[in-house]
Amino acid sequence: MRTRLDRIRHAILFEIIGLVAIMGILSQLGFELGHVGAMGVLFSVVLDIGMVVFYLLYAYGYNLVYDKLFPVPEMVVK
Repeated sequence: MRTRLDRIRHAILFEIIGLVAIMGILSQLGFELGHVGAMGVLFSVVLDIGMVVFYLLYAYGYNLVYDKLFPVPEMVVK
């Protein structure tokens, strides 16, 4: 069975990988801050933080439920 620390680590790494992938894709598309405006940038940062928190909690909960439904069998020691 996974520990709470394992689940938290998995959720955080899942979110970091997602952010790196999205930031890489957006940077390749060539969006510049000058075209967005100051209010748009602030709104985007707040929205991004909200999405990070939501998906972090979602990933933690998903892994918790998955481990309860499909537990890893304990190793039998002979």
